[in-house]
Amino acid sequence: ILSHVSSDGWLGFAGGLFGSLISGVVAFYILYINRKDAQKSIEENRKETEEIQHKNYQQTLSYMKQQVAIQKYNANREICNDTIKLIAELMRLSEDFYIHVADNTYVYYMEKKARVNEICDLLEMKLYGMDNASELLQKTTEYCTSIWEQKPTSEKEEERREKIKRKSSELRCLTQKFCNGILIIGESSLHDSEK
Repeated sequence: ILSHVSSDGWLGFAGGLFGSLISGVVAFYILYINRKDAQKSIEENRKETEEIQHKNYQQTLSYMKQQVAIQKYNANREICNDTIKLIAELMRLSEDFYIHVADNTYVYYMEKKARVNEICDLLEMKLYGMDNASELLQKTTEYCTSIWEQKPTSEKEEERREKIKRKSSELRCLTQKFCNGILIIGESSLHDSEK
């Protein structure tokens, strides 16, 4: 069988076939490279996302710790304010009673003694379980006992003023020490959470 196809035709056919094969191989190679790049890009995006999520988690955790520290500080500050008000009222009542002990009537004594007992109970309930509170509560009890359980003395009013001033000063200093102690703890927690 004689073919009318010239060698140019065969060359064209072979060139087209060879070109198609090479184009196919190049196309598959490009697809392979694109797939590798896409996988690499996906992995980088995943790592970046994880880093961002971790950073956001750390910031959220830090913010939450800071909020807890602020709440604790505010609660401790409120306890300090209430404690100072109650101790101040206790000292005012006690000083008035102690200085004017000879002038006091039984009814006056009973009214003021009831309020002093109420203050001591309030302090005990408010400070129950707090660090450093036991020393303050013990001193408050000793203070009240030394003043309210006493018998009228023959001391002059000026001597009684001096004596009560010393006793009140000790209680005032201990109250300040207690408040400073619980507020400093609150402030350090607040600063620690910012780190």
